[in-house]
Amino acid sequence: TGTADPEKRKLIQQQLVLLLHAHKCQRREREQQAAGQGGEVRQCNLPHCRTMKDVLNHMKTCQAGKTCSVPHCSSSRQIIGHWKLCTRQDCPVCLPLKQA
Repeated sequence: TGTADPEKRKLIQQQLVLLLHAHKCQRREREQQAAGQGGEVRQCNLPHCRTMKDVLNHMKTCQAGKTCSVPHCSSSRQIIGHWKLCTRQDCPVCLPLKQA
């Protein structure tokens, strides 16, 4: 498989970590807004978080699938799909994150 290359595996893991963070971060922002905690929603300063939030928002309505030209859309869809369905106890991508 494609995850045999340690460098590629590391990049996939980094993207997955960012996607998981952005998803949580987005939910936290929505909850703060819903709770009416002032107009001041704390902006996340994690590098690339905003980018991944934009990708996640785009993915909700994207119909292009693997042919989408929006950066990170297709790869994120594949990575998230894998994360949701992966049951391998020894998965080199997911295991380190599930242990974290």
